[in-house]
Amino acid sequence: MTDAEAEALLARAHAAYLVWRETPIAERVRLFGRFADLVESNSEELARLVTLEMGKPLAQAKGENRTAAAMFRYYAEYGEELQPRPGDRLAGVQ
Repeated sequence: MTDAEAEALLARAHAAYLVWRETPIAERVRLFGRFADLVESNSEELARLVTLEMGKPLAQAKGENRTAAAMFRYYAEYGEELQPRPGDRLAGVQ
């Protein structure tokens, strides 16, 4: 990757962050749930890809998929409750 390509990638990532931080929590939790659904429904294919790319045992890759889906499912379910409220110590952190 060239310096210019790296800078362009960083600029795209920052632009995506600026959009994400303005995304309402209800939309974020919906997207987290959708992502968990996609990981679960494509778990076999994702595990095979991880195994080919990293040499990780297939069973371990499948376990990581379950963990990832569970983490996103957790935030889909409890994300709105976890959202900092005005006056919370971390309310200004985005």
